[in-house]
Amino acid sequence: MLQPPVRGFNRSDLSRLRREANLSIAELGVRADIAGSVLSRWESGQASPTPELLRRVADAMGVSTSEFVDTPEGERTLGDLRSLAGFSQRSLAKHLGVPFKTLAKLEQGLIDLDDERAQTLADTFGVEVVVLQDAYRRGAIRVLRQRLNELESQPAAASA
Repeated sequence: MLQPPVRGFNRSDLSRLRREANLSIAELGVRADIAGSVLSRWESGQASPTPELLRRVADAMGVSTSEFVDTPEGERTLGDLRSLAGFSQRSLAKHLGVPFKTLAKLEQGLIDLDDERAQTLADTFGVEVVVLQDAYRRGAIRVLRQRLNELESQPAAASA
């Protein structure tokens, strides 16, 4: 199944950090166990990494995944924090032992984020609970705004 790429991925940062580490694409590929052709496509902008693969590259280079992402901390959503921690929705749901659809709804703000869930996710992502709660709110607001824009763009119903 095709996974969405990491939002805010910056191919230039990957290329720059790889060169600063004196690594060729092939060498980084071996360290991260990713085909060099895949890394080349990321750097050229022909493709973008999934959270799991970006995490492998970051680990191979000894840096945080956030080094490759332009999304400012104050704009990150729950989905962004998940991606930066190296999880797809499916892999995180499996890791936490929750249904995939539950996690998807949580990221959309369709399920309340209780204190226990917030603490579990914050621990999993390696962030403070307040950071996680703010990201949850931003994601929920984004989904609500998108829905509101969709509704506002629909033609008005004819009156009877």
